[in-house]
Amino acid sequence: MPTEQPRVAAEQAPKVGSGSALRVMLVDDHALVRSAVRQAISSPGVELVGEAGSAEDAFALALAVRPDVMLLDIDLPGMNGIQMLEELSPRLPDTKIVMLTVSD
Repeated sequence: MPTEQPRVAAEQAPKVGSGSALRVMLVDDHALVRSAVRQAISSPGVELVGEAGSAEDAFALALAVRPDVMLLDIDLPGMNGIQMLEELSPRLPDTKIVMLTVSD
């Protein structure tokens, strides 16, 4: 039996071909992880609008690019991902934030 593919709600799905790709920002302190995620999300309906290796670097960038989705590592040097989420989410209420971690 074929595996069912994940679906995105129609109102959240990027409109491929209409110029309105899903705008994604990636924040992870490991360059190799960022590279792997960048490759994994590469598709015509997704635009990587920014990436950063620390919360401090990502903060101003996120406010400037205002992504639709932010993929945010929990374990970052300095300000961690949870602290960044608490600071950033009120400033970017339309941005959906997905926390990434390899921690238990």
